[in-house]
Amino acid sequence: MTLSEFILAWRSLAPTVRGKCFYCGRQTSKDGKPKHAHFQTKDHVVPKSAMSHALRNAGIPHGNCVICCRKCNSAKEDLTMQEFKLRSGIGTFYAEEVLGTRIDDLSDIAEVTLHIVNTRRVDGRSIKFHGKPEPRVRPASQQA
Repeated sequence: MTLSEFILAWRSLAPTVRGKCFYCGRQTSKDGKPKHAHFQTKDHVVPKSAMSHALRNAGIPHGNCVICCRKCNSAKEDLTMQEFKLRSGIGTFYAEEVLGTRIDDLSDIAEVTLHIVNTRRVDGRSIKFHGKPEPRVRPASQQA
């Protein structure tokens, strides 16, 4: 299964999962304050900053968005799926449980992940994992 097929399979379950967060499984709501942690948002699984090339190569349609809670969306930023798992402490995403397929087992996840890492802005930015900042760096193979 590819990432594209995974996202489309998840989206086809929309009536079944009824607005639960793709990542943590919390029930989201469109009611209430937009800053509330459980407010329903849409997240780009492949960050918008990396979307054009990654989408073409991975065959991911414009349906790259999934429903998630404000808390997960804010924490994910432009991280890869594996980086977000590390940052959030979520061992298994809700979508993985429901679909019975691990993100790590997707046939194109390594290619998409590498593209996300290589296209995002790294200069002067760091990301916090478990409260500790770590500088963003390009993989050794991409450094000049």
